[in-house]
Amino acid sequence: MSGIAGIINFDDSPIDINELNILKKNLNYRAQDGFQEYVENDIAFIYAKLCVTEQCSKDFQPLVDEVKNILIVSNSRLDNRNELIKALNLPESKTDCEVLLAGYKKWGEKVVDYLIGPFSFVVFDKINKYVFAAVDHFAQKPLYFSMSDNQFIFSSDPKAISCLDLKTYKINQDKVLDYLIFQGCVNNDSFYKKILKINKGQC
Repeated sequence: MSGIAGIINFDDSPIDINELNILKKNLNYRAQDGFQEYVENDIAFIYAKLCVTEQCSKDFQPLVDEVKNILIVSNSRLDNRNELIKALNLPESKTDCEVLLAGYKKWGEKVVDYLIGPFSFVVFDKINKYVFAAVDHFAQKPLYFSMSDNQFIFSSDPKAISCLDLKTYKINQDKVLDYLIFQGCVNNDSFYKKILKINKGQC
């Protein structure tokens, strides 16, 4: 399964390359077909690529829309891509991430109402410094994040985030208890403190 990750510094401070490399190192098991990345001073998006479909082999992301100044990275398989391509008047050669970007530009956050299939993606509006992230209704493509006033970090794997600061991201004992009693569905906590999971069907 492919994976995604990224860092956004809202205070315009430059990306720490060491942090970026830690994320990549801990997503390496997903990147059987290599990494693709976008880095721009205070933004870094990563796509850990594992090709399992013909469409995936043509997938080059993260994607940037230079007109809207929107950045997107996704780990998705759109089962209704043909319907979406028709609705968006796109060439059949478009990848799932390109379809997602076109859908977001047309429908905004309501794009999730049109998607069928497993997906997780993150969109960043560079002008308004606005982040939108979403996960499918079964959370087949998991997405985790950590957020402070100055920084937003996300990843398909919470361990990748936890390795950025082992003192901050300690094991969350409350989540362990939650999992043992309720199978872990009570809240958005992960097994690491200060790392949250976007649950099924959430944005």
